[in-house]
Amino acid sequence: TVVLSASKLAPPANVRVRSGGAKVSKLYDGVTLFHGTHLRHIQEAAIDGDVLTASCLNLSLDTAAAGQFESSRSAINGFAADVMMQAMLVVARAKHGAASLPSKLGSLAWVRAIPPGGQYLLTLETTTTPSGCAGTCTLHDSDGVPYAIGEELVVTVNKDLAFNSAPVPLQIGRAHV
Repeated sequence: TVVLSASKLAPPANVRVRSGGAKVSKLYDGVTLFHGTHLRHIQEAAIDGDVLTASCLNLSLDTAAAGQFESSRSAINGFAADVMMQAMLVVARAKHGAASLPSKLGSLAWVRAIPPGGQYLLTLETTTTPSGCAGTCTLHDSDGVPYAIGEELVVTVNKDLAFNSAPVPLQIGRAHV
């Protein structure tokens, strides 16, 4: 469902920019994330408790390469929206040691456009249950000013689901994002 409003919304609160946590490696290994080149925005990610932070790059694509996700005419960026769910899959793999697929996105609000080719940050605050993970994800700049906010993001864990038949947990070490 898409909701358009004639009234101007109040700007969302800035996100507290975080650093540190356990670095997540092997993101696009075909086990945790199997996305093609144009969807590989996450450059580096770290998990600290129930918060995943990531440094991301909004790939600069021409109209032909962007296809249905071409975003030069509005703030809506399909590639960056997908990154929110990718982050949920990373948390599910790290917390449950299992593959998962997205099962819900409650709402997605675009506040402003992410500059083409520009860096942006992702902050995902999650809760983990035995059957999956839920969270709120904000894409923002280095000052914490939001580009987009996704709420009620949910992934359901399936211990029998395996990409490349390799149920390998993520490698986690110290990092600064």
